Amino acid sequence: MPIPFQCSVCGFSALVEDAMAGRPGKCPECDAALRIPPLSAEEVTRKKETAEQARLAKIADELKPESKPTPEKPSKEAKLLASINEKMASVEQDVRRTREHVGCLLWIVIASIALSFIGALMQLGRY
Repeated sequence: MPIPFQCSVCGFSALVEDAMAGRPGKCPECDAALRIPPLSAEEVTRKKETAEQARLAKIADELKPESKPTPEKPSKEAKLLASINEKMASVEQDVRRTREHVGCLLWIVIASIALSFIGALMQLGRY
């Protein structure tokens, strides 16, 4: 809390920091030497109490357990979206398997046609 004082020579009023209480100083207006008034006993006590409260508040903050955020329950939309994503993954997997099977079946069909063609050519005596 700043200390108010008034120059006894020119009457200039100013505020100075608590640390300057009771120390010599100069008037910023007329450069007259003066002494900053000391803090009253009440102000000293109040300043000590404020500092002690700040220190205790800091210690209390350090001792508080860190609160972990509580996990939120998924909403109905989130559950539905998760269900849809699971089904989509399952469908994509089924499509991949089907493509693999179709590819195998295609080769089997092509091989069967080729063998049938070769068999027909053999019966005609051209192979």
